[in-house]
Amino acid sequence: MAGSNTLSTPAPSRTGSSRASSVQSETPVKYNMAATNVFIKGNLEEQKEAIRKDLGSVPEVTVDFMLEHIIPKSQVDVSATKESLVKKGLYSEASGWTQFKGKSPRKLRKAPAKGHSNNKETEVFLNLKTVYEQIVSSAVFSDSSTPPPTLSFEQYPNTAPVSATDVKTRPDGVGILTKAQAIHSQNAVQNENRVIPVDEIDKPNWFDIAFVEEYKLGEKPADLNDNIYKILWSLHHIMHTDHRRRFTFGLTIENRNTRIWFCCRQIVIVSQPFDFSKDASKLIHLITSLAYATPTQLGYDPTMALKWRNNAWHYDIYVTTQLPDGTEYTQKYETYRVICDAANNIRGRATRVYEANIVDPEGKRSPLRAVIKDSWIDVGRAKEGDTLSQILEGASPEEKSLFLTVLQHGVVQIDGRDDSTQDLILDGQSFFSNKETKTNEGGNSTRHRFMLTKLPEKNEDGSDDSVHSAHELVYNTPLFPLYHPERSESNDSKSNQEAPSAPSSSQRSSATRASSIPPPAPTDALPHKTPYEAKRPVIYSPKVHYRIAFQEVGVSLLSMAGSGRLRISHVLQAMLDVTLALKFMAKRGYVHRDVSAGNVLMYNGRAKLADLEFAKVYGSGQTSYVRTGTYSFMSEEVACGKYTFQPQHKFFLHSPVHDLESLWWVGVWCLMWHYPVSERRPVDPVKKDHMDLMRDHGMKLFPSHHTPANARRINEIHSLTTYTSRSMEATEYPDEIFAMISRMDLFRQCISWAHKTTQAELPRNDASYFSDVLYINDPAQTTIRRVLNKHALPIFDMVTSKLKTPFHFEDKDGKVVPPHDYLLWPLDAMKKYDIWLVKQKRPKAKEIRRGAINLNGDGYFET
Repeated sequence: MAGSNTLSTPAPSRTGSSRASSVQSETPVKYNMAATNVFIKGNLEEQKEAIRKDLGSVPEVTVDFMLEHIIPKSQVDVSATKESLVKKGLYSEASGWTQFKGKSPRKLRKAPAKGHSNNKETEVFLNLKTVYEQIVSSAVFSDSSTPPPTLSFEQYPNTAPVSATDVKTRPDGVGILTKAQAIHSQNAVQNENRVIPVDEIDKPNWFDIAFVEEYKLGEKPADLNDNIYKILWSLHHIMHTDHRRRFTFGLTIENRNTRIWFCCRQIVIVSQPFDFSKDASKLIHLITSLAYATPTQLGYDPTMALKWRNNAWHYDIYVTTQLPDGTEYTQKYETYRVICDAANNIRGRATRVYEANIVDPEGKRSPLRAVIKDSWIDVGRAKEGDTLSQILEGASPEEKSLFLTVLQHGVVQIDGRDDSTQDLILDGQSFFSNKETKTNEGGNSTRHRFMLTKLPEKNEDGSDDSVHSAHELVYNTPLFPLYHPERSESNDSKSNQEAPSAPSSSQRSSATRASSIPPPAPTDALPHKTPYEAKRPVIYSPKVHYRIAFQEVGVSLLSMAGSGRLRISHVLQAMLDVTLALKFMAKRGYVHRDVSAGNVLMYNGRAKLADLEFAKVYGSGQTSYVRTGTYSFMSEEVACGKYTFQPQHKFFLHSPVHDLESLWWVGVWCLMWHYPVSERRPVDPVKKDHMDLMRDHGMKLFPSHHTPANARRINEIHSLTTYTSRSMEATEYPDEIFAMISRMDLFRQCISWAHKTTQAELPRNDASYFSDVLYINDPAQTTIRRVLNKHALPIFDMVTSKLKTPFHFEDKDGKVVPPHDYLLWPLDAMKKYDIWLVKQKRPKAKEIRRGAINLNGDGYFET
């Protein structure tokens, strides 16, 4: 695909060679603030700042570009509509909109009606609503038709739209679906297919808001900054709370300076400013295009329907699969619950996972349940269903049982076309970043610019007329910063550095167990004055909307832990089964790259390795600009992008050993962040100090994201004594926990030895080397040396053997007894344990807002 900058993926090697002639570097990771407690637990201002900080800066395009390629296509004749408005006396070239009396909004405020004080901002911009209504009613269509408008433009100065998150914010203005289109109207109650809660009837609702506006009378940087913060939050809220939304629009006005905003899962862009009074044609084009657009053109997904069922909002989802004969098969699913909602970021995968009922062809709900995963994947990335099919081709039933069963999968179709951000939503435009270096008196300076190319037209046979046309530059502009300093502030901050702000309320709050996040370091604070971020490079990976349905409805280790259901046996079984799954993947030439507590699912007493979205052929190099991962379970080498023992090596690859290390971190997290309880009596107060100690260790080992201080994670892997001394430094643990810690230490020694051995001779570009050639000595039999002995086994087999190490347990009389399968209770919910003992009411698992089936901690990286 032109302009997508994707890399081809070579087939897996089957040669068994331990070295490769060429190798490509691994995809880098990116950290997002909106996936942390700063956003999830923060107040509204902190959420706005997290969203802005993640974006940093956005491309600024011309208004003409925005109207031609981004705003919905319309049959409205703009020139004829403007002429109609002039004839009605509603607009004049000389004085602008009659409703504003020939004045700018700021001057109109200073000219109040007789007997009134200065007009308020909301009162001044109520005139804009009237202007919009005049434009819509005067619209002249090129085909002489007169369709009813889809949107009405409203302002709710005293009413906050109803939100699924109960947020009480009020955008200054909105374009909201008319009653003929909206879910929330009196008419909807009379139609059983559109039943809604009684308390939401005839109230504005974020579900129906397709377009948001923010106004300011002033034009100072503070006015612009406030509008930017608010419009980004509103765009984010729309995309996050309504699962049907593929993209949305916004408008900001400072006095008369008007900017159009647009966001989809690939990109956020803003137009250059125009004067809504002098440039009437631009405003007419914008308002009529939005007012008469279809819901699909406004960003709603026609393959998802919002329904009120079982006293909650749910979705009807359609999954379309292309069959081998070329025909398409579409299956309807009715969601029962949301397993995971990872749409924390405007840009990115926005992965959501649902448990759903299958609906038969007659429209009857089947008792069978399935899991639906909906996400926006990079165009250059292999689809998860295809990856699973390739990995499991010819696999035995036992090998297949280690993974989920795919029912169907496919790209979402919108009007017969793939739901692609680049080809469909962005009208074939391709965005990418570019660095420009200039030489001046003070030396060289670098600034990032965004560049735009248009895809070439395709011939009927799918070929391009010209290779060069795909790279024709049609636009080139600096990035638009999302923070604009005052003049004095800019002079005082030439170095673009500043002291970090004080910790926010969310940063001061206690860490959640699921994320294992400590109070963020000062570098994690959210300074509101960060103009330097405009210089950050921006990556725009084209995305395609993809769905996959799985047969098994499992429960992740993360969910089990959060609800007080995790036991030692679950952890051990997961370690064993996922080791086998990773071994099988390595034999097939693949690495998983996102092993986490949320991607390990327990199902019928066994563990399954889920979420192969990022799995790829080992050594195939970078397939996307950046990728996600769960930092709490990520190898520190992967987070750093360099080898521990060969840091100077140019190319870094995520190997099967890194997958094994991620699995080890999952086991450590289960044991360290959860405490064994008896299920019959309260926790002994004497153990409180030990709990606090383990919590402190966990906060250091499982931070929110990589920092230089996290060399301790590397030390945890390679030190001969750190892990065991840290885990066994107190006698409060029962013997069963000590046994599990001993197994995990043998596991750790295997990983350390494998890292040292494989990095002694780089590069290694064949995954089967790790499963078949890489032998290690038994860490329990001898000191690990480079010379193999008779106890040596392949790395995966050795790990399995050490996890099965038998331990004998005796009672007080010395009699051998079976091990007790302790319940592992989350350390941050110990007070709820006492409640559970009395009421047998387990804690409710924390709502998962991050991760795909990869439910994860706050260390969430995303494109």
